[in-house]
Amino acid sequence: MKLEGRTILITGGATGIGFAMAGQLARRGNRVALCARTPEAVEAAAGAIPGARGLVCDVAVEDDRRKLQDRLTAEGWRIDVLINNAGVGEAYDFARTPDAGERARREIEIDLIAPVRMTHRFLPVLMEAGEAAVINVTSGYALRPAPVAPGYTAAKSGLHFFTCSLRVQLAGTGVEVFEVLPPMTDTRMTRGAAVHKMSAAAVARKALRGIERGRKEICIGEVRWLKAATRWGPGWADRVLRHYPVPVREVLADAGDP
Repeated sequence: MKLEGRTILITGGATGIGFAMAGQLARRGNRVALCARTPEAVEAAAGAIPGARGLVCDVAVEDDRRKLQDRLTAEGWRIDVLINNAGVGEAYDFARTPDAGERARREIEIDLIAPVRMTHRFLPVLMEAGEAAVINVTSGYALRPAPVAPGYTAAKSGLHFFTCSLRVQLAGTGVEVFEVLPPMTDTRMTRGAAVHKMSAAAVARKALRGIERGRKEICIGEVRWLKAATRWGPGWADRVLRHYPVPVREVLADAGDP
């Protein structure tokens, strides 16, 4: 799928992978709208990308999602590419963390329910476009569980399988469904995690290249071997992840501030 001359909405577009995608897509001649929860972050991000439209939206709130769509429609934005990128994740001991249930609920609300609801809300417009795309940003932990991040793993694996199902259902409609599975990425929320991290710009570049080459599932960096290990040696993959050097309570991954 060519990513030129498109009208694109990116959630979590003020920071991290979403911001990197927004900048690269704008430079390709696309019309880019980005949303995030914090007004200051939205203003700064949109100001840094020539021609970008910034909107404040908490994707976990239904009224915000409705207002976002209404505003884009009123301003003449006919979205033909939706990038569900906003996400949060934390590492915590579920049994020993007093608010673990609330943390998991928040992760599932933002990382799974929000992109499902956003997709359903924008799907009629995407289907009218004739040639369109839904791009969901998940994680390598969508393929194998991260023992230190139960809520994040649950949400991202749920989004992975939702994406797989949606791809089959939308076959022949003109709406292509892609999944981007980044490795540990160097963002504000992974600061302090003592592991190898890929830059957000590199992740965005590889993701967009994969989409343009028609790859529906784009595994980036270390996620490629994790996918292979999941197929041929799932027990070995689980043992590796069990000892992955991310301390409990260290923020694990972030696809962009919601």
